[in-house]
Amino acid sequence: MGQRPEACAISITGEYFTATGTGFLQGRAFTQADDTAALPVAIVNQAFARKYLNGDALDKEFRIKLNGHNMFTPITVVGIVEDVHYGGLEADIQPVIYLPFDQVPERELDIVLRSSLEPVSLAAAMRKAVIDTDPLQPLFDVAPMESRLSQSLAERRLLMLLIAAFAVLAMILAGVGVYGVFSYWVSHRRQEMAIRLALGSSRPELLRLIVLQAMRLILTGGVIGIAGAWFLDRLLASMLVGVNVHDPISLSLAWSLMTLIALTGSCVPARNAARTNMTSVLHSE
Repeated sequence: MGQRPEACAISITGEYFTATGTGFLQGRAFTQADDTAALPVAIVNQAFARKYLNGDALDKEFRIKLNGHNMFTPITVVGIVEDVHYGGLEADIQPVIYLPFDQVPERELDIVLRSSLEPVSLAAAMRKAVIDTDPLQPLFDVAPMESRLSQSLAERRLLMLLIAAFAVLAMILAGVGVYGVFSYWVSHRRQEMAIRLALGSSRPELLRLIVLQAMRLILTGGVIGIAGAWFLDRLLASMLVGVNVHDPISLSLAWSLMTLIALTGSCVPARNAARTNMTSVLHSE
């Protein structure tokens, strides 16, 4: 196409995508035939195909400047793979070009190995294999992928733990606050409830009346809360992964949980008030 795209270039061997579990969408992987004597080829990710080749990248040609070359080299796309978050989960996916290691070798390389063996025994075997190949070649920073992922997510995990702790504290305070408000509200209606009982209302009917009135307040507060979250959730969108802005499941779960807490906090004082000796209340008044 004559384009000279800007993208991250990674030199890999043919087994790289199998080891990392990156799925192929179109085309083929690199083979031993993709050496210095063959035509330059590349595999690109979906982001590259969308940005520079209108999504139809297979067998298309683009130009980049390879290491050690001053001229722009035409390269043919032989495969398209899934996008990978190389910069972290919160970073935007960038266009990536995968080049065959035999055509574009690097002085330093990372070894990716997939195995069912224990990481400790696997590390020793890797060191032995490297030493047998080249005793002067250093091998360092050997770690399982789970450990690297855990390190990359440590800050986010701590942040989410703090948010969860504050969320639990907020729920406790909400429950205590609702209980206090409804206890105060019910205590100021004790004379009214005593009169209703004296006029023939039963205690279950009285309890149902108080709970229904409380539910109207709770539902009104829930609607206001959902409306506020609808406009303010964009502030938290950059801190969350896998949760979309205006996510209906998250909002529904939050609303249901807070409604349950508020309903529990209102039922307890209503039940206590319905059990009170209303004759003594009327005499006291």
